[in-house]
Amino acid sequence: MPNSRSYIWFQNRLPASTIIRGCLALLAISGVVTTSQAAPQIKNVNLRGIQSGGTTVLAIDGEGLTSDTRLVLGLPVAAQNVKPSATDRRIEVELTLPEKVPSGLYLLRALNADGVSNGVPVGVDSLSQSVITDRIETLPAALTGSVSGDQSTRATFVGKKGETITVEIEARRLLSELNPVMHLYDARGVQVAWAQSDRRLAGDARLTATLAADGEYTVEVHDALYQGRSPGYFRLKIGQFASADMAYPSAIKQGTQALVQLLGTNLDSDTKIEVQAPPAPRFFPVPGSESLKLTGIRPTLSSSEFDEAVEAPSTSGDLQTIAVPSGIHGRLLTRGEEDRFRITAAGSQKLRLEVYALRLGSPLDAVLTVYDTSGKNVLATNDDQPRMSDSALDFTAPADAKDLVVGLKDLIGRGGGDYVYRLTVLPQDRPDFSLALADERVNVPRGGRALVRVAVERRGYNGPIDLSFDGLPPSIAVENAQIAAGNNIGLVLLSGSMDSGDHATVRLVGRATEPPSTGDVIRTAMLAPNPLTQQQPWLREEIAVALAKPAPLQLAWEPATTSLPLGDKLSSTVKATRAAGMTGAVRLSLVTTQQPPKKTIKENNQDKQVDDVGRTLRLEGTPAIAADQTETVANTIVPADLPEVTYGLVLRGELLSADGKQVVATAYAPVLSARPARPVSVALSSAETIEARAGLGETGKFTGSIARQAGFNQPLRVTLEGLPAGVPSPFADVAADANEFELAVRLPHGMKAEALKNVYLVAVSLASPGDLENAVRTNRVPVTLNVVAGEKPPAEPPLRIFEDEEEFANSLNQGGGQVRLEGGQKYSGAASVRVTPDQRFNPALPSLGVKIRKDPGAGEYRYLRFAWRKQGGNQICLQLNHDGAWGPMPGGTGAKFRYHAGPGDCFGASLRVNPRVPNRMTLVTRDLYADFGEFTLTGLGLSPIDGQFALFDHIYLGRTVDDLDSVKPEK
Repeated sequence: MPNSRSYIWFQNRLPASTIIRGCLALLAISGVVTTSQAAPQIKNVNLRGIQSGGTTVLAIDGEGLTSDTRLVLGLPVAAQNVKPSATDRRIEVELTLPEKVPSGLYLLRALNADGVSNGVPVGVDSLSQSVITDRIETLPAALTGSVSGDQSTRATFVGKKGETITVEIEARRLLSELNPVMHLYDARGVQVAWAQSDRRLAGDARLTATLAADGEYTVEVHDALYQGRSPGYFRLKIGQFASADMAYPSAIKQGTQALVQLLGTNLDSDTKIEVQAPPAPRFFPVPGSESLKLTGIRPTLSSSEFDEAVEAPSTSGDLQTIAVPSGIHGRLLTRGEEDRFRITAAGSQKLRLEVYALRLGSPLDAVLTVYDTSGKNVLATNDDQPRMSDSALDFTAPADAKDLVVGLKDLIGRGGGDYVYRLTVLPQDRPDFSLALADERVNVPRGGRALVRVAVERRGYNGPIDLSFDGLPPSIAVENAQIAAGNNIGLVLLSGSMDSGDHATVRLVGRATEPPSTGDVIRTAMLAPNPLTQQQPWLREEIAVALAKPAPLQLAWEPATTSLPLGDKLSSTVKATRAAGMTGAVRLSLVTTQQPPKKTIKENNQDKQVDDVGRTLRLEGTPAIAADQTETVANTIVPADLPEVTYGLVLRGELLSADGKQVVATAYAPVLSARPARPVSVALSSAETIEARAGLGETGKFTGSIARQAGFNQPLRVTLEGLPAGVPSPFADVAADANEFELAVRLPHGMKAEALKNVYLVAVSLASPGDLENAVRTNRVPVTLNVVAGEKPPAEPPLRIFEDEEEFANSLNQGGGQVRLEGGQKYSGAASVRVTPDQRFNPALPSLGVKIRKDPGAGEYRYLRFAWRKQGGNQICLQLNHDGAWGPMPGGTGAKFRYHAGPGDCFGASLRVNPRVPNRMTLVTRDLYADFGEFTLTGLGLSPIDGQFALFDHIYLGRTVDDLDSVKPEK
């Protein structure tokens, strides 16, 4: 059985928002509506129930409902006939079902040459079906009605004294918005019984009453708050009928048989049925029985990977023992009862104990407790999990433990025959994964492809996952049926033959291709849960697949290589084949298995996580194939820091109408599976360990070579990563036409003499200096630095730009903000510079006009130090005027000459020194040469950008960091 935290009994740890918005969403298309080749759509059904062994006339409202439409239900249909009055928006169908079909809630779909529709839940049973009327002539009966707002509806029937009547409403389970309340009145108008929303019925209601006298009785239905939302349809069942709500036990070891007891309304207490569990883990419904005339849900069972025991009475007083992993099923039959079991757990073993009760439909509000071997000392306890009353415990057994005792009771001491539970005991480190789907149906064009997107949540298993479709028709083939190792998204293409239409209800199954020692891991992909599938979770596994009309567009692409060049572009030739008579441009977009990385931005002064598009695989621009052309070239941008795993890429083409406002057809090119490739690498020719001088004196150096792939001709910077915080990284620049390097390593004076390990030599592209965060990077070579003491370098006083000088503030004479000295908030000295948005600046400050150099001489500098603080807003920025200009060089590439803190970029191009805005005085030290190269610094701009104001203080230039350190802040 799959890991209980994600698979067993309805709980899924992949929320729909993560599945759909995060992993699976395609790029949004603004202002374009898809209208052509639309599959049928069901919007409403006049009856929410179908009679078995009889004929039900269904009126279907929707779109794309052609006269050749037929209904499919997931069970045999004896006959169906579409009446001649059919239109594309409404059809009437006479549907006849065999008598011996299992009752339950099913998904009704419409099928025609354009494909298969969405599924609409309906009930199937032997009850007569009709629209609700004021008076019911015969019982039992099932009536379809609708209420919304403050409406109510009534139905009257004739009852006999002593007769037991059950009234049940199916609304939430049919995905209605109605929050139902029912009343049963006698002929005098006196309330006999009433019922409201019951969580065990997924929010629906049921009552049973014994009638006190002959006469008329009335059932009234309304919304609980008289504020019912639409749609408010319901199916009201009245009369004598039986329903099975739970099965006990609820799980059976895969491939084995078990005798299962059915618990429900009007069922004998010994109603049992023999069940054969499937050979692989999955959900499945209790099989139908000719002897049982049931209505309502079909209790769901699961086939389990491990042993499933049933609580056994003990005459000796010894506790029943359960192994790890396993499950055990029990019932709290009496009030105040606590069931106890012994667990054979090894010392220090990490366990996951979980109770399933509410998720089975049980009224039990479980409390789970772990005791020591004696059963007297409590080691851990839990009442509720987040957002549910079923308890669970992640627990580490004591180091000396050989076994433990686990106890389970009801929170308020209740009990009874329906207080059933399932307790699972699993190791926490058990490798596992779960699969999730966003779409309940897939329409595959004949001769074309359809895309199925799968999200993966991995827990201890990071290998490949093979995918297969159970029940797929032979006319539909599968392409790219594997999720690569490390991927959390899978892209599967279904391709259709040119055969006549075909359809099936299928399951998508994933199997770990590198099984752990604990055995195979096999999981079924699940749709997002709803009130129906919470009670019938096997419906979450059902995907409707159908062949549809041939697509008027075919798409193919020929990438220049099967690898993804990091920090570069993958060029592809894209070819479109349009059907005869079809014209229009083809717009292209890219779907990948990359889970978009996130970044934090400020929105309404609050941190917000958004997709970091700049670090995402994507097409360059908005490529399209013009209406009079059949091919084009599309470039895929490959981020420099793309993790090195295998990715799937699918090119999507949309054939547009002549005015470009509608999508006529969609086509997919085959999946490209590719791994990132580094266009450049670095290797050492020197030893991996050197002596690094901390101060003046001879120091060690690394030498080596650069290996460039064809076409990569960018300059590189060889540097070290992993040095202690605050230690500037030495570097050596390598020209675009050079392939050898020499990196001398000199460290700041005063560093402790020790061996620095976990240091790496790496080369980084200098195509965009100051943007090394997104630059192409080589492999990392591990190195070791043996730090040795050196002589202290002579200090040279740094250049003081601002430390309390009012003249500096006055010289910032341009910009839309206000500037003044602020004495109350400062880093050092007596005052800071206070600037209000947007900024104050001067491109030619009297104190500047100094050269920034790699090896500064007299009057030249390399390092900048300043302090800043921001009050409100999202950004703070310090701008450097270089040789009379602000910002990047013409063309938008190269050094940015700005520093900022906060999300985004300052004025479109800036080097970010901190992702968060400093809310207190924060000291910043920067290597100007490393960030921007050699230039002449002529002016400064102090830019709060937004918010209330910013403070700047302690602004100095120095040849070395030691020079800057020689200036002690004046407090």
